[in-house]
Formats: sequence, structure tokens, C-alpha cells
Amino acid sequence: MARPRSFSNEELQKVINDHPDWNLSQLGDHFDVTGEYIRFVIKHNNLNYVSAYHSTKHLLPSQVQSVIDNHPDWTTSDLAKYLNVTRSPLHAFIRRHGLVYKSKNCKYTPEKCAEIQKIIDDNPDMNQRMIAEKLGIPKGSFEYLVREGKVKYHRTLKGGNSL
Repeated sequence: MARPRSFSNEELQKVINDHPDWNLSQLGDHFDVTGEYIRFVIKHNNLNYVSAYHSTKHLLPSQVQSVIDNHPDWTTSDLAKYLNVTRSPLHAFIRRHGLVYKSKNCKYTPEKCAEIQKIIDDNPDMNQRMIAEKLGIPKGSFEYLVREGKVKYHRTLKGGNSL
């Protein structure tokens, strides 16, 4: 049985009217539900709501760089919430304007890559699939590390030839 809703349509419409700049996620946070649930309630009850997804058109590169510099531990999601934009356009904005930002979500730190390189060096007869299995990562992730130059891998064929 579904959990009863903790707010009425009128309460939701009042919050929407009071905060026209809020997106679905922020509305969901206010009522302690998901943004998807808010979307469902709005759609099925024909409530008046205009999407508050904000583009990056109003942002200046210097403004964004200043926020990044003042909050070096923030993820792009944190930055997007602070700047009142969505994450994906903000990420594109950062790349497009060449802003200095170090991703906080990278699993492959230089230390981790050094460990991976040691495994590669210690096992020259292993192919990419075998190394990826030994590391417990997808083969595609291992291929990404090689392609991006984070680790060096040269497959040796039988007979001593390398690719």
C-alpha cells in the first residue's frame, strides 16, 4: 500500500507560487519527497508550474571561477545548486570557458593509477581483460585509463612481438 502524501495540492501550489525559481528537486526537498514525485503530482493534478531549469546564460566565467576557487571541495552538483543552474550545462560551461576545475568524483587518483601500473608491470603476460578482472574494474574502464595515458600498457603477443 502506498504511503499517503504529506501535503495537499493547495500546499504544493502555494510553495510553487512563493518560490517560482525552485526546480523540482528543491520542491521535493521542501516536502521531503523526490523531484520525480513532485513532477507526478503536478502532472496528474494539473497544477500550474513552469520548469525552473536554469541555463548558464546569465553566468560570467569569472563569477563561476570565483565560486570554484572559494569552494575547492565542492562537486559540480554543489556548484550547480549554489549557482541555481543544472549540473550538466554547468559542466559544459566550465569546459567551454576553460575554467580550472578538478573533478571530485574521479575514482582513479594518481595513487590508484600508480598501483594499477605496478600490477601491469608485474604481469606482462596478462591481457586487458585479465588485468581488469584482477583489479575488479570493467574492461572499458581499464581501456579508458590506457587511452587517456593514465597508465601505460603494451600487449605482448606470443613470440615477443608487441602491439
